Amino acid sequence: MTFTTKSILVALFLFFGQVNGQPKKPVKPAPAPVAAPVAAPVSSVAYAQVSSTKNQTNAAIGTGAALTCDSIDALSGIGFTSGGTQFTINTAGAYFLIAAIQVGFGGGCASTVTSYTADYWVAVNGVAVSNSNVRLVAPSTSTDVIVTQGVYIFNKGDKVTIVGSGKCSISVVINPGGSEPLIPSIIATLYKID
Repeated sequence: MTFTTKSILVALFLFFGQVNGQPKKPVKPAPAPVAAPVAAPVSSVAYAQVSSTKNQTNAAIGTGAALTCDSIDALSGIGFTSGGTQFTINTAGAYFLIAAIQVGFGGGCASTVTSYTADYWVAVNGVAVSNSNVRLVAPSTSTDVIVTQGVYIFNKGDKVTIVGSGKCSISVVINPGGSEPLIPSIIATLYKID
């Protein structure tokens, strides 16, 4: 391949930014993309976890009494007052509820009684929810955990409680000592899933 002086000069001019003796127009770099302003996140998450540091005697079988929780462990978008018995639903939707109750012998029964019974269920606006009841029958010398759980559709303003009844049974707090944390008489968790 033969190069002429003219072809070499054209190549040099093109290389150094000149075309036909005129400077090339500078190429502006593309502007850096500007990030859209980020708004503060709006939390649509609704959750609550409450527990109790007190023993609670169950009401008689067939009647029931709402369990009290004096510790709010986590709370967002659901109403609950420490020392209260009910969750207040602020946003309608589907919720998952789980309540774990530490149960033991008590309630003023004679020491000759060899077993106890405990029932726990969910109530909404004071009405027992179908198919939410669980029962524990256990020797008077034992403690156990009983769990009621489910998915529920709640309306805004609904009042949700965990109710307990039994014979010779209490929701009991256990202090294992050492570095272990207290075992509450109840831990209830509620969170919106849809």
